[in-house]
Amino acid sequence: MIKKILIITIILFSMSMIISCNDEKVPPDTANNYFNVISFETDALKGEKLEIALYEKELKIANTCNPYNYDEIRVMFVIKTPSNETLNIPAFWYQGYTISFNTLGIGSPSGISGVASTSKDEPQGTEMISPLGDPHYRVRFIPEEAGIYSYVIQVYRDNKLVSKEHESTFEVIDTNKEINGVLKCSNNQHTLEFSKSNKVFTGVGQNACWYTSSTRKTKDYEVWFKLMNENNMNLSRIWMATWGFCLHWGKSYSDFSGRFAQAARLDNVFDLAEKYNIYFIFSLINHGQFSALVNPEWDKNPYNVENGGICSSPLQFFILDEAKQAYKNELLYIIARYGYSNNIISFELFNEVDWIDGYTLGAMKVKSWHQEMAQFIKASDPFNHLVSTSYKGTDGNANALDELDFVSPHDYSYSNKNLNESLIKTITSLQSKYNKPVLFGELGLKGGNGYENYEQDKTGIHLHQSQWIGLMAGSATAAMNWWWDSYVHPYNLYSNFKGAGTYAKEMDLSGCDFKLISNDDSVNNSNLSIIGYKFNNRCYGYIYDNMWTYYNKNIINKTNVQVTITDINDGQYKVYIYNTNTGDITSSFDVKSTSHTITFNIDSVQYDTAFIIK
Repeated sequence: MIKKILIITIILFSMSMIISCNDEKVPPDTANNYFNVISFETDALKGEKLEIALYEKELKIANTCNPYNYDEIRVMFVIKTPSNETLNIPAFWYQGYTISFNTLGIGSPSGISGVASTSKDEPQGTEMISPLGDPHYRVRFIPEEAGIYSYVIQVYRDNKLVSKEHESTFEVIDTNKEINGVLKCSNNQHTLEFSKSNKVFTGVGQNACWYTSSTRKTKDYEVWFKLMNENNMNLSRIWMATWGFCLHWGKSYSDFSGRFAQAARLDNVFDLAEKYNIYFIFSLINHGQFSALVNPEWDKNPYNVENGGICSSPLQFFILDEAKQAYKNELLYIIARYGYSNNIISFELFNEVDWIDGYTLGAMKVKSWHQEMAQFIKASDPFNHLVSTSYKGTDGNANALDELDFVSPHDYSYSNKNLNESLIKTITSLQSKYNKPVLFGELGLKGGNGYENYEQDKTGIHLHQSQWIGLMAGSATAAMNWWWDSYVHPYNLYSNFKGAGTYAKEMDLSGCDFKLISNDDSVNNSNLSIIGYKFNNRCYGYIYDNMWTYYNKNIINKTNVQVTITDINDGQYKVYIYNTNTGDITSSFDVKSTSHTITFNIDSVQYDTAFIIK
């Protein structure tokens, strides 16, 4: 990595040259440039994160204002791309750091809101964060094209423009890297697709919301994401939980300086997500922060007046203008520091918001808060990420908002229930009700703990089913398992995701001719059902036994299964049959579509099978 440093001579602007938003004169103490060194901390390469440091000549900013409060001071890095697009990127206050991992003389880790791995086959040690250098502003973004970029730094004090400085250029070198862009909702209202390549995202995976080891901390993610990647999983969910990555859980709700280590660890997790090709819902607030009853943390919350905050009750966080403005400042910081990442599926405003104290009486206020915060993100995020939220069940009133891009249900009611049948009904109902994508955020047999789920389903049949049903029944992605640390990881159940993950890589769900497999399509056995997607020139299908559940494994083998698919252009095609456990092709053969219909036979189906026609 080549580090480029551009030394900028301090230019003294005359008062007449600096115009504020209200044409007011610039205060004398801000007439000089704020920054004199612009340092490119990473090489400027197409498709790679570019990190730029802005250094002051003298350390004044943190002594005169709160750099985490964008109302007091806001630094914008305004970029013009080679194609003449303007990006208004907020800078963020940054404390440098080093991350080290000590494997000597460690004790046994304890679990942090979960189960800590003690496996000798995995890295065990203590992760340590140490500050490095003086705090300063930084800018992050991913250049999506090669060529010459121009930029200017704009500084606002009390929301008034006081300085425009360092107009200059830099060159981004072509890497021939394919640019997918951020995820957006597809026109079919079922899937998510990348903004640049228009490829549809087919996600398979599970939650991994926080590190659970008290010692190795984000090394957990190195272990989890590697195993997920090896099993073709590319989907997850990460929380800014108070015991993990939350920024405002420090000395005050508006000063994040005491949380630099948490922010640094989250930087590391973002890097790991990119390394292992993991896309994730980024959940910004865990419900317990604003509850004294459910996973209660309200007594420790910096927003609580008892702790020097501004809210006398949890519901006031959603009502008071001062509280809302304070949180918007945090949202700006999150966008500035982490919004560069195309691995973010969405900014999830809240996890299970209906657990907060006073929700029943304040539901409409909470809905209005969601609308206001979603509008703010969409207006402030130069990278145009999706926005979502979640409830403790499958639905909630904010899902009706146009500002929320998809529905993210949670459901732990699958104990002693036919998961295939029930999950399809939930996905179909929500998609029909809101006409927007459904991305199942949390799923489990029951809500106790991972061990209880293991006792009911030791081999992970419901994991396998939730991936295939979510992937093939009209949802945006597979349905995400919740018990990552206490079920999937300790019992090594990752292989339950591999078949769906391998198959998903072969799916191409792009195109305006997208349709769900319908009642016009069939299998000739009443014990079997078929779901999937079809296009004018291809089809992706999943066939499963109607009675197969984790508690009913005695399923007879069905032979000579005939499959009929309609609405396929006439012509020659090839059918590929897949093993749903491994994703391997077990057989392939040629077929012909006549009168827009293809009929073919599968030798046998016991539990399930999948096919592709193309």
